[in-house]
Amino acid sequence: MKKVLIVDDSPRVRQRIAALLNESPQIRIAGEAGSGSEALQVVENVRPDTVILDIRLPDQNGITLLKRFKARYPEMTVIMLTNLDDPRYRQVCRNLGADDFLSKAMEFEKIVDTVTHHPAHRNQRSRPRKEDIMETFNNILVVSRSTRHCIKVLRTGIALARKFDARLHVLHIIHDPFNVNGWNLPVPSLDKEYKAMVARARTELDKMIHKEKAEGMVINEWVKDGDPVKAIAQAVESENVDLILMLAHREGRLEHFLFGKTNDAIIRRLPASLMLIG
Repeated sequence: MKKVLIVDDSPRVRQRIAALLNESPQIRIAGEAGSGSEALQVVENVRPDTVILDIRLPDQNGITLLKRFKARYPEMTVIMLTNLDDPRYRQVCRNLGADDFLSKAMEFEKIVDTVTHHPAHRNQRSRPRKEDIMETFNNILVVSRSTRHCIKVLRTGIALARKFDARLHVLHIIHDPFNVNGWNLPVPSLDKEYKAMVARARTELDKMIHKEKAEGMVINEWVKDGDPVKAIAQAVESENVDLILMLAHREGRLEHFLFGKTNDAIIRRLPASLMLIG
C-alpha cells in the first residue's frame, strides 16, 4: 500500500483529491499540507511514497519544493497537480525530477491511476543528479529595491551566473511607499531617510554592475516603477527566468516595514524558483 501526501493550499482541493484516493485499496493518505513548510515537516515525519504537489503555495512555490524533495528524498515519487498547465512549467518540473505533471482542469480524474502506476521506489538511474538540477538555472533574475542589503543579493547573483554560466538579469524596482493613500507614517523624517538610502545603494549597485560589464559579463537591466509583483512577473515571462534572487526581509530593517508583504505576493504568484538572501 502506498502512502500519499497531498500538498495544496486549498482545503477544498485537498478534500477532492482525498476522496478520489480513498477509493483505491492500494493507497493510504499519509497526510495533508497547505503550505511548503508544512509539507516539509510532514514528509520528514511520515516519509510518504508519493507526494501530490501543487505549484502555487502561500510560502514557497511548488517548483522550489520539488527541487528540495528530490535532493533530499530522490526515491520519493512527486506528481505535480496544478492549474498552471503550460509546456514551460512541465519541462522545468521534468528537469527537476517530477515523475508526472497533471492539469487540474483536464486531468484531475487521472490522479488515482497516476499514483498507482508509479512504482513506490524508483531505481537509482531514474534519480535526478545534483548536476542536472543545477543545469536548469539558465536565466537568473536579481530583484533590486536599491537598498544597501540588495548589494548582497546582486553579489550572489553575479557569483551564481558565473558558476552556472547563466544569463544575469537585474530588475531595479522603483517604488515610493510614501505616496500611497491611507498611509499614516509615524516618523516625518522617514521619507528623506529612505530616499537617501536608495541613492547611496543605487550608486554602489551601479559600480558593481559597471565593473562586471567591463570584465565581459553580459547583464540585462530594467528599471520599473509601480506594482513590483507585476514587474517581476513580466520579467520572468519575457526572459524565461528560472531562478529569482530577492532580499529576505528581517524585522528591524526599514525594507521590512516598506516591502515585507510584497515578497509574500511574489512567492504566491511566480513559477520560478526563489532564493531569499538574508
